[in-house]
Amino acid sequence: MRARALRLPIDISDIKPGYVETPLTHGQQGMFWVASAETAARYILAAIEKKKRIAYITPRWGIIAWLGKVIPGGLYERLAAKGVRKNGNPTP
Repeated sequence: MRARALRLPIDISDIKPGYVETPLTHGQQGMFWVASAETAARYILAAIEKKKRIAYITPRWGIIAWLGKVIPGGLYERLAAKGVRKNGNPTP
């Protein structure tokens, strides 16, 4: 999408939300770093206003993304599999 928009007067922000507290997530087990909908909305609006290309909501999820890039694939997969077995929900 961003490549198609290069010649257009628009900006594209890739919003990557973590867990957001909504009626859909109410009672879910295994969620951590849960943001309220209001907090998530403030971060999203700020990212759009700053014309960020990529925004992790909340920013601390950027740490998880960074770890996913620097941890070797096999180790990451083993850690993720442990998280799924432990609480029944996939881990980010």
